[in-house]
Amino acid sequence: MTENIALIELAEQVSLRYEGGTPDAPEVGESDTYDSVLLDADGAKVGTLTGRGKVAYRRPTDDHVMAYYQEELTLSDGTITTEGWIDGNDIQAGKWQTLSATGTTGRYAGWTGVRMLRMEDAHKVFRTSIFLYA
Repeated sequence: MTENIALIELAEQVSLRYEGGTPDAPEVGESDTYDSVLLDADGAKVGTLTGRGKVAYRRPTDDHVMAYYQEELTLSDGTITTEGWIDGNDIQAGKWQTLSATGTTGRYAGWTGVRMLRMEDAHKVFRTSIFLYA
């Protein structure tokens, strides 16, 4: 039987450090680092997240900036790394983005899945869901 976990509709409170111009109008070469607290629907802390991203290129087909992100999520029973491309224009518009996720320690070691995220309050609060499968 396959084990799985779904952490759905968590609030992610972000402390962003942007290196470059402004996070509202990202340009190629700019980057950010951040620390987040993950809260469940009752406001209880379920974990933390640290991450970094870099705007790598501007897509010629639609002029959207594309950024590559790497993150580590720490939960009470293990850690998860995530990584992947985020469309900077789409996330600014509140659209869902998806990163690949891999369990690295504890209960989640070797598990795979995704982290989905959507900006709710510009650069301060995101909605996120994490789905992992053994």
